[in-house]
This record gives sequence, C-alpha cells and structure tokens, in this order.
Amino acid sequence: MNLFAYGTLMNPEVWVRVTGRTFRCAAATLQSYAVRRLHGHDFPGILPVPGQSARGLVYFDLDADTFARLDAYEDDFYQRTVLTVELCGSGTAEEAGVYLIQPAFHTIVAPEPWVPDFSVPLWLDASGGR
Repeated sequence: MNLFAYGTLMNPEVWVRVTGRTFRCAAATLQSYAVRRLHGHDFPGILPVPGQSARGLVYFDLDADTFARLDAYEDDFYQRTVLTVELCGSGTAEEAGVYLIQPAFHTIVAPEPWVPDFSVPLWLDASGGR
C-alpha cells in the first residue's frame, strides 16, 4: 500500500527516523482537502475542504512493519484512511493511506495553512518521483 504524506513525514530526516527505511516517492495532490496549522503544535492536520487541494508526497509500496511504525508515530491524533491522490505531472490516480485528523481534535485546527519549515524539493518537480 502507498502513503500520502502532507506534513512532517515529507521531511526525509523525519521519514527515515520513523520508518528506518527509504521508499520510492513522488509529488502528489489530494483534491478537496487542505493542510492546516494546528493550535499549539508544530505539525499539521488535514481535513476536507471543497475546492481546495493538499500537496504532499506519495511513498510507494510500504510494508506492514512500516505502517505499524507510522501508526505508532501518528498515535491517536490521526486515523489512517485510504483515499485517491493524483500524481503531479502525470495526473495518474493512486490509492494511498492518509492520516486524517480525528474529529475530536478538529477544535484545534487553525484557519490558516500549515507551511513546512524544511525544504520539499519534489514540490517543484512536476515530473515527480525519485
């Protein structure tokens, strides 16, 4: 299964620290969702917002052990749900797990977008992938 990362897991250092591995990845978007800042936290949440799109990375072909590590990292704050994302450049649709913020935590979602404090070079690469 694939994973769509839209927050701190796009940072290669965080990704390797959490998963212990590297995976093929590509730039992608998730339509009708937005990445928002969370009050009191350094990480974002994602929630449905019609007419907007969330940019991120899709990591391909993760195994069960990797998902177990990711589930532990994300804790109860998020629920992993399978959604369809679009690969940048090709427009190809891919199913991917997405960690959606749990409804109980929607009260801390800020109206402004979350902006990463690290470089995400694949956002600029319309062909995607590495």
